[in-house]
Amino acid sequence: GKTLNAANLAATMAQTGASVLVLDCDLRRPKLHEILGVSREPGVSNLLAGGLAPEQVIQATAVPRLDVVPTGVIPPNPAELLSSRRMAEFIKEMRQRYDAIIVDSPPVTPVTDASVLATSADGVILVARSGHTTKDVARRALRQLQALNAKILGAVLNGVDDRQGAAARRYYGESERDLAV
Repeated sequence: GKTLNAANLAATMAQTGASVLVLDCDLRRPKLHEILGVSREPGVSNLLAGGLAPEQVIQATAVPRLDVVPTGVIPPNPAELLSSRRMAEFIKEMRQRYDAIIVDSPPVTPVTDASVLATSADGVILVARSGHTTKDVARRALRQLQALNAKILGAVLNGVDDRQGAAARRYYGESERDLAV
């Protein structure tokens, strides 16, 4: 759900008039190119390891004012590429061109890639899947981000079963209409 959330947030921001760049930095299991309907190559890995210029990897999407840099070729060393000086320079350059940069990363706990990216981000949104992400894993991810002094903007809970939502509405006495804002 993290990739879909990143794409939706980027598209929503672009629809409000902001120029947005979304980066697929999940160099292990890329999906953003599929969601946004662009080619996976060239992309982030080609820029960082292959020396391509930003103009060669930035792709326009069907959403006006929303551009994407997909992953590119799956590299053998994702964390090294994402923590490279070239990545920092690229982000700095893109901050001058775009109102917002959204970065889709791998999950926080299994690999260091997300931690590397979190240290240079203005903010982090933690995405968890109901019924799949345990409280322990979510707490560990939160502690890991806090230890890096990452600015945590909030969390998204994906995949909530509609029956659970109906039970919560009955319990709290709120009508479905009141919750559908």
